[in-house]
Parts: sequence; C-alpha cells; structure tokens
Amino acid sequence: MKRIDYDVIRETLQTGDVILFKGRHLRDKLLMLFTPYSHVSCVIRMPFQEMTNRVCVIETQFPGAQFRALSGEMAVHGKTYLIRSRLSMRQQDNIRVYLFDAVAKGLPYDVPGLFKSAFRIIPFNKERMYCSALIADALNHVGRLQIVTVPFPGEFPAIMEEEMVEIVL
Repeated sequence: MKRIDYDVIRETLQTGDVILFKGRHLRDKLLMLFTPYSHVSCVIRMPFQEMTNRVCVIETQFPGAQFRALSGEMAVHGKTYLIRSRLSMRQQDNIRVYLFDAVAKGLPYDVPGLFKSAFRIIPFNKERMYCSALIADALNHVGRLQIVTVPFPGEFPAIMEEEMVEIVL
C-alpha cells in the first residue's frame, strides 16, 4: 500500500473523502476483532478553511456526531488511511449539509447498534448511528453508495471501489 505524508496530501483532500483508522486503544482492539479498521470519518472542507488551511472531519464517537480537525484525530487514533470518494461539487455540497445537520441535531452514538452489527443484520437507524453507519448513510444520501445494511469500517475499501493509501503524520 502506498504511504503519503499528511503535509503532502492535505491540500488534495476533498469533502466526502473517507478516512479509516486503526486505533491503539482497547476499544479499538476489540472492534478490530471484527474488522481491520476501528473507526471511519468523512473529510469536510469549508470555504473559510482556505485562510486557516485546516482539514476537518465529521464522525460519530460517544456521545454523538462531531466536527473535528483531521490532524488531531490522526494523533489520537494512530494509523490513518484515505479512500477518495470522487464526489462532484454538488455531491460535496450535499454531503457537507447532511453531515453538519447530524452534528447540529446532536445525532447520538448508537452503542447498541455497534454491538448488534457483529451479527451483520443491521439496517440503517436514522435516530442514532455509529461511525460507519453515519458515513455510509451520508454517501448513500448523495448517491455515491447504494447499500441497505450498515458496513463495518473494514468494508469501505471494497464498497467504495477505490484505491486506499496510508496517510502518515
């Protein structure tokens, strides 16, 4: 797998790009018993970020949907991987609105759904979501994916059908 320095790739990251993590904490190790990645988030670029040069992500972690700096999440989670979403500008605008709406509404984290997902029969629950549910649902919303069950983080490389690269801080 190709490895690219974060400072080299950060300017090319686009809204809708998928970020996968291999965390180093106990909860991450437990999740990686079921999937090769412990967490997934979505890149969000904002027009004002051209002045601050900040790349952010929207994700769900306890207690719910959150907007955070990608570099901070990379430092917390550990190994980081990128899958390009290749969204049109309209799709980027739509996914940005959809994900910010989840943050603004305080979409709660779905702890029970996370554990039920091990049985692979989980349809989307719009009232609460864990990380891969939110990102897959957002990509469904803009027409990039067309799936009916929530994927594990480790399924994103296959369902996105794009090359994955490791991002190194």
